[in-house]
Amino acid sequence: MMPNAVLTITEVANLFGVTRATVTNWKKAGCPCRTVDNKIVFDLQPLMAWRRQEDRAAGTRGVLPDGYDKELESARKLRADADLRELDLAERRGELVPVKDFEARLESFLGGFAAVSAGRLQRYERDIVAAADPAAARRVTQAIHVALMEGALEYADTLEAEMKAAAAALEDEAAG
Repeated sequence: MMPNAVLTITEVANLFGVTRATVTNWKKAGCPCRTVDNKIVFDLQPLMAWRRQEDRAAGTRGVLPDGYDKELESARKLRADADLRELDLAERRGELVPVKDFEARLESFLGGFAAVSAGRLQRYERDIVAAADPAAARRVTQAIHVALMEGALEYADTLEAEMKAAAAALEDEAAG
């Protein structure tokens, strides 16, 4: 960037990593700017000098440049650090599942349930075609619902047995 560059509000926001609203607040707080073609612009050198001055003044007041309280920011950082430690601990305990593992398990579950559902739904094809009135169609729909719920429970039992077997294998591996 040229030393005597002229910047728009958006460019200043991008330069400092703040929002346009923050730059507007800076303008209201006395940041040097001017109007060119009905647009607010900032000359880089005076802008940088003003920001350095504001940063120094903010440091003596115990407030960060954008108006944030240092104690509040410190408390937020402590909370974020504590949250990260909790996540790390949960991961070490095996309480967190990586996204790719979750997606693979979900895909496996959906595929398995789709297979169970397809097998159970074939029984109702004739009933669906033969339904002569809304009441008959409703009875078929209810029967399909019951069959799907039974299939879901059956598949859940299968998954639970697989998970218990996998957990037992991990325990044996850890013990051995």
